[in-house]
Amino acid sequence: IKATLRGLKTKYPDNRLICVFQPHQRERLKKLFKEFVLAFNDADELILLPTYTVAGREEPKTSVNAGKLARVIATRRVKEVPLPQNLKELRSVLRDKIKRGDIIVMMGAGNINEWTDRLINQNAKIKM
Repeated sequence: IKATLRGLKTKYPDNRLICVFQPHQRERLKKLFKEFVLAFNDADELILLPTYTVAGREEPKTSVNAGKLARVIATRRVKEVPLPQNLKELRSVLRDKIKRGDIIVMMGAGNINEWTDRLINQNAKIKM
């Protein structure tokens, strides 16, 4: 995450960088929580999606989730980190945040690729 965002910021220093990130698995988020808190420093805006859980795979109960990550990062950035719960909410958040010239990077290991495809296909027909 850090390397990708740093690379994009270096390549496009005059553009705002908006990162949409979907954590993958609660246990991984719990184990790497401190690293995740610091991973998004090069993003001008961060939008977190709910933690993706793998169907059929049991995960231990934990209070660590995307909401907690959003709250901790927001205190460091002194601004809200949106946490849209579905594609419709994500589209609305992006519509409110995006400005001409922004770079948007969508990252994660869950179904974020499906959301990305749907956003692109919808926006080819509907101006965001």
